[in-house]
Amino acid sequence: MKLNSIIFLLSLFLFILVYSYFFSETGYIQLTKLKKEEAELQIIISSLENANRKIQNKITSLIEDFEAVEHEARQKLGFIQENEVFFKEEVLEIRKSEIGD
Repeated sequence: MKLNSIIFLLSLFLFILVYSYFFSETGYIQLTKLKKEEAELQIIISSLENANRKIQNKITSLIEDFEAVEHEARQKLGFIQENEVFFKEEVLEIRKSEIGD
């Protein structure tokens, strides 16, 4: 009888141990979820660092290069130099519903 009690208690302990290994907050399933989330966050961080690097390069270019500033002013603000004529291109978009198709 005593041996049965010991076996039962050891089995119960083993069950609790296995259950906690897989299903607790610090268990294997939670660990795999966190590793997956970490990998996704690393991808996001990498893309943000890349975008940040591009912006930093653009800022450096605008600080150090007058031609880059002039190019941006012409493209985005429509600035022109003296004795220049500015022609603005507009893209005409025609929808199928407007032409009767």
